[in-house]
Amino acid sequence: MGLIKIEGKEVSLPDAIIDAGTSAIRAALSVDFPDVENADIQIVSPTRAGAPKAATVVKRGTGKGSAQREVMESLAAAPEYVNPAIAMAIECMAEETRGDQEAIMRVIRSGAMERAVAEGEREGLAVHKSQVACGHAPPIAARKVPIGF
Repeated sequence: MGLIKIEGKEVSLPDAIIDAGTSAIRAALSVDFPDVENADIQIVSPTRAGAPKAATVVKRGTGKGSAQREVMESLAAAPEYVNPAIAMAIECMAEETRGDQEAIMRVIRSGAMERAVAEGEREGLAVHKSQVACGHAPPIAARKVPIGF
């Protein structure tokens, strides 16, 4: 009997099936492991006399990782950005802290606050659309635990 390693388990199969090749292994395992149809099967030759024949079944990537990698790379390459409404609020609070009580009035008169609020609202809608899109994406298990969890 030969050993097949699949999904963290060891399954015994007759040597004749392993000798018949990957298509025979797929056929034998497909009932209990339906994902074997799209898996890579590597038949391993015994290293010593009398050792059982063996094969390893590894699921093929679905391509999700490459799309996820592209998203992460584009986020990493994106320039730093602060919502203009938030930047304006921070700037006004800093001016008031320094004792400039007229800072907000100057910003309002110049029209900068209206522009910052309008841009901030557009940014907020874009973020919301992104969150909705991510909510519809199927979850993908991470290979590593994110820092902080």
